[in-house]
Amino acid sequence: MLGPKRKHKRLLRFIIALIATAVATLVLMGDIKVRIPTSINELCETHGLLCSLQTACNRHSFRCRFGVSSDSSIQRVIGEWKPAVLYYNRHGGCRTNLFAALEKLGLSSKMATFDPSQLSGYGMSHARAQQLIQRGHVQFVCNKYDVVVVADTIPHARALLLSLLETDATIQCQSKIVLEITNRFDWQVKDVDAYYWMMRALVEATESRLKGRLFWIANNAFDKAYIEARLGVKMPFIRLIRPMGVATKSQYPWDLPKPSLYNFAAQKHYSEIYSGLSKNYSIPITVFPFGHKYGGPQHLLRFKAFIDVPYQYSTMKFYENIAHGVPMLIPTPRFLDELFNTGLHTMLDTNALKDLHRQLQQPVNAIPGFPEWSAYMDYYDPLFAPFVYYVDSFKEFQEMADKSWKELDSRNVRQKGPEFYGAYRRLIVQEWLQLFRDMWPAAVFHSV
Repeated sequence: MLGPKRKHKRLLRFIIALIATAVATLVLMGDIKVRIPTSINELCETHGLLCSLQTACNRHSFRCRFGVSSDSSIQRVIGEWKPAVLYYNRHGGCRTNLFAALEKLGLSSKMATFDPSQLSGYGMSHARAQQLIQRGHVQFVCNKYDVVVVADTIPHARALLLSLLETDATIQCQSKIVLEITNRFDWQVKDVDAYYWMMRALVEATESRLKGRLFWIANNAFDKAYIEARLGVKMPFIRLIRPMGVATKSQYPWDLPKPSLYNFAAQKHYSEIYSGLSKNYSIPITVFPFGHKYGGPQHLLRFKAFIDVPYQYSTMKFYENIAHGVPMLIPTPRFLDELFNTGLHTMLDTNALKDLHRQLQQPVNAIPGFPEWSAYMDYYDPLFAPFVYYVDSFKEFQEMADKSWKELDSRNVRQKGPEFYGAYRRLIVQEWLQLFRDMWPAAVFHSV
């Protein structure tokens, strides 16, 4: 529910511990033929990561339940006054992710949520956005919250964004707005000309009259490239802040086949490949129906591995699985391209990625031997490559099926994935911390 914003009379004073700032080396840079690290130790040594790892805990706190470190040097308390945050989002995984980040900043108690699908389906129109402004929705939201974070589909917040372009300041949303782009900024928008006009105007104003009020995040590499290509503008101010890799713990559904280390797991998503693997290649695979819950990554660990044929350019489960040590079999870009062009898997258009790369004409950091267009997908980012098993044909799937679960996990992803993501999560928290510091640049920060 929407709650009232606290009226603060005392001087805003933030108390936040400083973290080491050398984070830019996380993403592999330089020559495209750079060797991919094959272990967490090599990754840390090569890229200077702060890889001190936390032991697992068995307490019932949020930190332990969601795999978030309880390291006191990262947990934050922002002064006596804490900004009220509204998460304007309909996606449960995104909600869990932001709650985990804000919990590390001491702000989770100030986070409220609002499901914008109550206002519109996907791709809100310009007319509907204007109607919501006129009916007072924007003022209702923005008068109550210091920060509004928009995620999953940006068009759901079209009314909030359109209000920022009003000349009458009393109509504008006065909250600080964070656009956390997670699924293409123009998802299912029909009136694209009007929508793109609005977005270009917002981009132009971000570093002028809306500076300090409007912030942009992409939670994966593709979405930053996609919005720049569609709008035809450079947006150097977009921050890449990937997901925390957290997941709620749920029971394994009773109506699904019992987990087995002899079987692969997969989730059907408008694809014929999984039934083909089972029927045509006799590969033992448990396929979860589309939309059916399976209890989270901790239950995927009870299978030999998870077969993930990407249906979006990035998904929350990709990061969650690495963070929890789930071995994943993912088609190589060449094989994914083949699956798309033969009609076996049509959810993700590989030709669109090729067009995007041709349009942007910018240097990329692809895995050696992989096409450059694949670098726009985190599934093929060199940073995550050590924790993924790439499969280039149906025959290779069969070869993987013939191995035991221990033989298949030759890189020990079950252990190394959580170790890596535990270190990486600290840097993600740093990015969120810096975002809030940039919202109030005059604030004084202190260690807890």
